[in-house]
Amino acid sequence: MTPLVFDAGHITTLLDGDAEAIAALVDLVQADLPRQVDTLLNQARHDDWAGVARTAHAVRGSVDNVGAVALSEIAASIEQAARSSHVVAARALCAPFEHAAFTLLAALDRWVGSLQVGR
Repeated sequence: MTPLVFDAGHITTLLDGDAEAIAALVDLVQADLPRQVDTLLNQARHDDWAGVARTAHAVRGSVDNVGAVALSEIAASIEQAARSSHVVAARALCAPFEHAAFTLLAALDRWVGSLQVGR
């Protein structure tokens, strides 16, 4: 089974269905995630595996708030590989990580656009 891009029910429950709070959380993820992706990929290009592990951990923390299972799982695998010096494995996960991140951003954008939010 393919992991969820994100879990709308998780976000809704976490924030008691408050559309304004949901939109604010999504805005935060949309603002931070592209920077985090760029940082992680740059760290990998420069063989900064301690940095990769830290950034992957930070990504997991932020995307777990929106129930982004697929990206969280990839980030966890990157973090573990980087901390264990499995550089080949960590590097191989960078492209799927980037794809999952931008898939999440697009899905969140579509979803939050469908909410009734006074923005």
